[in-house]
Amino acid sequence: MPRKRISANNFNTVIETPKRIRTSLTGLQKKEICQIKLKNPSYTNAEIAELFGCSTSTIGDVIRESGKWLAINEDDHAAQLCHSDNTNVFRTKS
Repeated sequence: MPRKRISANNFNTVIETPKRIRTSLTGLQKKEICQIKLKNPSYTNAEIAELFGCSTSTIGDVIRESGKWLAINEDDHAAQLCHSDNTNVFRTKS
């Protein structure tokens, strides 16, 4: 069911907006986003978001933590999961 919001200009007008779909990115996708931004700094977050089917704010959040995402091991199974709750993936081995 679409969400309804009242227009700011006209309080009698109701505009239906589609419900946002939640997207999840894997650790490897986040690493790829960071690599794209490093190689092509002229790319906007909107252009990268379009490539990955997510929002520009998601891209900004990933880039802000780029050190974490660039350090992940691509062969690690946990890096391929969509949840970043598993923080032990990002710890370095001593």
